[in-house]
Amino acid sequence: DGRHLARVAHGLVYAGAVAVLGVLYVKVKSTEAMVITTKEFKSFQWSFLVAYSLVTLGETVAAASFYVTLMHAHVPLEQITTMYVVTVASTTFFNSFLDIVDIGTRKNKCTLSALLFAGSMFTLFFTEHEGLYLLGRVAYGAAYSLLNSAFNSYLVQQHTTMGFPDDWLAHTFTVLTHTMAAVTAASGILGQVASSSGTFGCVTVSMFLFAAAALY
Repeated sequence: DGRHLARVAHGLVYAGAVAVLGVLYVKVKSTEAMVITTKEFKSFQWSFLVAYSLVTLGETVAAASFYVTLMHAHVPLEQITTMYVVTVASTTFFNSFLDIVDIGTRKNKCTLSALLFAGSMFTLFFTEHEGLYLLGRVAYGAAYSLLNSAFNSYLVQQHTTMGFPDDWLAHTFTVLTHTMAAVTAASGILGQVASSSGTFGCVTVSMFLFAAAALY
């Protein structure tokens, strides 16, 4: 269909423009509180921002499209409600669990978060298996808990381990704030483009973003 292709092309162009503007926004904002740093620090800062942005972008698209995707896949409303409840319960449980138990390195936890997110997205393709769906929601809750704890912990620990000054850490958090604003704006455009490609367009895009973050 020509009109469908035109809408997708328009969405891709628009998404590209938003991405460029987002990068420029982050660069301009990051210079407002400019501090003199080293190439090693900038490399570390950039690598962290890329990984965290990929996971956050995937999670934002996944969360925003979850209900619509399942409705289009003809999943009963009662089952969708159950999946929401399981996700919230899983997130709450793993938040408490992570406060009590500290297993593995922070970097491995960041990678695990991305992998669990990717796995939970993969289970959404199997609409006929309710048990697999629920297992995916448990994995999503665990991944979300790790996203809210492991990345910041890794950033602080690695920053200290590498011997960077404290005020450089504040600079990273400032840049991170502006980066998240750009990621949030981009997620809406990416979600619209992905959803126009089919019922599981957003699920597929989110899964590949999480996989890319884990590999990175």
